[in-house]
Amino acid sequence: MKSCNKNLLKSIEYSRMLMFLADKGDIQREDDGCGVVYGILRDCAYKIKEVAEHEIRNHINRGLWDGESQEMYESVATQNLHGRKANGSDFGHAKIA
Repeated sequence: MKSCNKNLLKSIEYSRMLMFLADKGDIQREDDGCGVVYGILRDCAYKIKEVAEHEIRNHINRGLWDGESQEMYESVATQNLHGRKANGSDFGHAKIA
């Protein structure tokens, strides 16, 4: 797998970790200031995921996305934050094409 594709997949993985942290932090917060921090964290995580998926589509269109990258993406896209398989609606589409 090309390093550029691997890094895009890692970006999606890290965005999910940020979403999880934002959710956990929101549940455990004790004041409104923390809520602001976790809201910003969540917004950034969704933006990172959106931009990384857009770039993956660009790589597919330019022929930079290989079969190994697609297999890895499908694996990442179907896992939830606890390492269990998610149903298709938990994290959006499972395949980029």
